[in-house]
Amino acid sequence: MRRLTIFCLLLPVMALFINNAPPEEAKSEMVYINVHEDMVMPSKVFEYEAACKKLKKLCVDNGIQDVEWLTVSLSDFRYWHVNRISKLGDLDKDYFASLSEKIGEEELNKLWDEFDQCYTTHRNFTAALDKNLSYMPNGFKVSGKDNPYTFFQVVEFDARNMSKMKDVAKKIQNLHASVKSPLHFRMYHSGYGEMGPYLLVVTSGKDAVDVHTRMDKAREMMGEKRKEIMKEALAIMTGYSEFTGSAEPELSYGVVDIAKASTE
Repeated sequence: MRRLTIFCLLLPVMALFINNAPPEEAKSEMVYINVHEDMVMPSKVFEYEAACKKLKKLCVDNGIQDVEWLTVSLSDFRYWHVNRISKLGDLDKDYFASLSEKIGEEELNKLWDEFDQCYTTHRNFTAALDKNLSYMPNGFKVSGKDNPYTFFQVVEFDARNMSKMKDVAKKIQNLHASVKSPLHFRMYHSGYGEMGPYLLVVTSGKDAVDVHTRMDKAREMMGEKRKEIMKEALAIMTGYSEFTGSAEPELSYGVVDIAKASTE
C-alpha cells in the first residue's frame, strides 16, 4: 500500500523552467512544456551523453540564443529533453533551424545520426504545469545542484473523471497547506502525444532519504484526513506508476541550464 498512499502525500526537475518564465507565464496558472524522450540502450549511454554534450557545445560555440532545453536522465535509461512552449503550433517549427544555418544541414544531420545509434525508440509529448494544484509555498524556484534527486508519480484515470480527479488533487493540496507540510510538489497534466489522461506529480530533494523522510512526516501530520481523501482518489484511479530521475546540467542548454539558473 505504500506506493499508492504516496499519491495522497504528494498530489522535476521540469519546474526549473519556472525560474525563467516570462512575466505573462508567471501570472498564468498553467505553464506548457514539450518533452522529447529517447529510450537509450544501456550499452550506449556514454555515447549518447557524448552526443548531447557535442550538441550543447555547438550551440555555445555558435551563440545560438533561440533554443533552450533541460535534460533529465531517468532510472530506466530514458532521457527527457524539456523546453517551454506557448502553443501547440510551436511543435511544427524546426527547433534547430538557427544551428543548421550556422554549421550546415549536413553537419547537423551527422550529429543526429550519432543520436540515432543510441536509442531504440523516441517520441515527443506535451504536459502542463498546474500551479493551482501544486504545493510550493516557497515559490517555484528549484536548485538542481542542491536538490538533484527527483521523484515522479504517474496517476492515471478515466477522462470522464477529469473533474473529480482535479477536485481530489485540490483537496490534497489544501490539506498539505493546512498542516504546513514539509513535502513540496509540482502537478502536471498530460497533454498531446499521450494515450490517456494522467497527473504527473514531481518532488525534488537532496536524495531518496530526504524525499521519503519528508513524505513520512507529511503523512503523519495529515493523519486521518489523508485516509479519507485517499479513498476518494483510489475510487477513480485506473493506474499508478513511479520512477526517479536526475537533472543533467552538463547536458542542458540555455537559460534553463542548472549550472547558470538562479536558485533559492
